[in-house]
Amino acid sequence: MDPLPTAGFVATGSRLPVTAVAFLSESVILSANGGLLRIHNTQSEKCVDEATVFEHARIYGILPLRRGEEGPTSRVLVFGSKSWTIVSIQLDSERARVLPVGRIFTVVDWIKAAHWVCADSAGARWLVALAMAHNQVQVCDAETGRVVRTAQCEERSILYAAALAGDTLDDLCVAAGTVFNQVLVWRVAKGLVERRLVGHEGVIFGVSFSSDQSTLASVSDDRTVRLWSLRPEDCLDGRVEPRDTLYGHHARVWQCLVLERCIVSASEDGTCRVWQLGDCGWRTVECWRQCKKNVWAVAANPTQTLVVSGGGDGSLQVRPLAKDSRTVEAADQRLVSVPLPPAELVGAGDGAGHIRAFALLDRNTAIIATDSGHVLRRAIGTDRFSVSLAVPELRSYAMATGSATSRDGGGLAAVGLRDGSVAIVLAGSSEKPLVSRLHSGPVERLVISAACCPRSFDLFTAGPDNFVLWTRVTVLVGDQQPRWTTMANVLESGLDIVDGLLDNSAPLMQPLVSLARVH
Repeated sequence: MDPLPTAGFVATGSRLPVTAVAFLSESVILSANGGLLRIHNTQSEKCVDEATVFEHARIYGILPLRRGEEGPTSRVLVFGSKSWTIVSIQLDSERARVLPVGRIFTVVDWIKAAHWVCADSAGARWLVALAMAHNQVQVCDAETGRVVRTAQCEERSILYAAALAGDTLDDLCVAAGTVFNQVLVWRVAKGLVERRLVGHEGVIFGVSFSSDQSTLASVSDDRTVRLWSLRPEDCLDGRVEPRDTLYGHHARVWQCLVLERCIVSASEDGTCRVWQLGDCGWRTVECWRQCKKNVWAVAANPTQTLVVSGGGDGSLQVRPLAKDSRTVEAADQRLVSVPLPPAELVGAGDGAGHIRAFALLDRNTAIIATDSGHVLRRAIGTDRFSVSLAVPELRSYAMATGSATSRDGGGLAAVGLRDGSVAIVLAGSSEKPLVSRLHSGPVERLVISAACCPRSFDLFTAGPDNFVLWTRVTVLVGDQQPRWTTMANVLESGLDIVDGLLDNSAPLMQPLVSLARVH
């Protein structure tokens, strides 16, 4: 299966980022660029109509009302910033168009989520529930905008994300993603926190309920998607640990969807990932790159066979969802599981922590950087671990990369640290690697490739100072003096390597010539 499938429909009608998307029907898609609402037809692959909804605000949410509606006109809830309105869209056999926008309603706080709520059992009257940035919910009449109810959670946390679920006011439930790395689940009827979801290591950017409200997905600054069980038997004391944690994105994750057969996530790294549960746990079954940076919005069609995503470059992509994960499950059977070592190996009570970075030193050896500040060496296929490095600069930040083997078959791995240092680990060497500082801030990119000379590698590093250092690493043995020489930058002082050890005599090297802002 192609990990980067071809898009079935791509639209780039604006340079403004797409901040919200929704399916109005199986063939009609709504998208937002700034305050502009667009209608796209997936069959003709064209934008068939557009209208400006907000003059001075971006649209961040589009919610069609499908239940109980009949006839050629559909109502759509649109919100952004501190404003919301109901937009009517006329559908016929030939085209769809936006009817004149009615009254714009404003509230006193930033709207993080919205939801249609049935006001009576007959479904003749509808309310709009709005989740606010200070963990408050305001319920308004959909026709007049009149506030009919206000509920404040007992914890007045600032929210970066929220989701609402429930058909009536009595069962309306809120999932509030806070800046304190937690998700608070509470009901509008009581205002009390029923569940506290703890486990993320960054602020919460997106939350999504499953259709039966038994599962909640959340995405965060920590680059993960975490799944939580909301079943009563799993929440006895109110504090809930994540049921599953999905790793794969290379940057912050903005949005997620919980569908019947899969999870869909959208990230700052410009990709969308589709996750499915198989015999070996959750795995990425599809991943596509939409743009260079930021996929802001994602939505699925009513039958959950298509997914649409909106990019930071103004692009809109529609792709089919995978029908099953049998191909991926077969590949997963060939994977090798590498558990972390016991806590006593890396210090009493310290623990190995979570994996921050991973690289292959050669075909049989893995280098693992953990958030507890350790670099571990693991022989694949065995239970043997060794601690190569333990430094405070590795705590909560690390990146690693490995090389292809050089002409003589040797391998090399590099680990980037928070203070701008780089540690070099060589295959076949059991000595402790030394660390040398190359940049003034965190190492943001590492690339290693085998050079044309024997026992030589090209190392490219980038830091927050917009400098890219290209260094030729030549490892010599015996009495010869090994060298670390810069190809694209001439350095006043060099690094020497002896059987994989760095000479750390220069605390911070200053380049004489650098390539600035090359990307």
